[in-house]
Amino acid sequence: MGFMTKPLVRHFYDVLDPTLSVVLRNSLLATGSNTWNFQTSKDLITDVPHSRLFLKARLHQLECYFLNQSFRPFIDEYINHAGYKDKMVELYDGYINCHPSYHPGQWHVDMLEGVGFTVLYYPDMDVDYRDSGGTEVKGYGVEPYVPNSLVIFPAEIEHRALEHTVPGAYRFSVALKYVVWK
Repeated sequence: MGFMTKPLVRHFYDVLDPTLSVVLRNSLLATGSNTWNFQTSKDLITDVPHSRLFLKARLHQLECYFLNQSFRPFIDEYINHAGYKDKMVELYDGYINCHPSYHPGQWHVDMLEGVGFTVLYYPDMDVDYRDSGGTEVKGYGVEPYVPNSLVIFPAEIEHRALEHTVPGAYRFSVALKYVVWK
């Protein structure tokens, strides 16, 4: 278990036991276990949807609870690092992103008002994305897609999924959204 630090952006590696990582991947991404919807980001200024589509599936409450508990040591470390230790932090949303090959995401923020943070989990998909498919966080650079890792960053910072170039493969990330109450 290790991590790389950038101001308020943290990348934690080897976050789950390998067996649990496989179980999580298989259960979250099993055909029929979630309802998949086409999704597009909206331009932050014009509120007009972008033309790049991706798939998104909401996590059920029990899935969010399980993931929150599984990632708790890393989330707690981030909370301490970001100065939220004495504040109430609440998980309010969770979903799975799915990007087909050659389909990057658009710049967007996860929270327009308030304070919060986003946790992205990169499941081990048995795909070699060849140094592509990470997440670019504006002002901080690219956090690579490393299987079985977490990237945590402020929800109000613009970010986007980077395209991957593996034909026929999908780039999955599991997102958990937290709000920090004053």
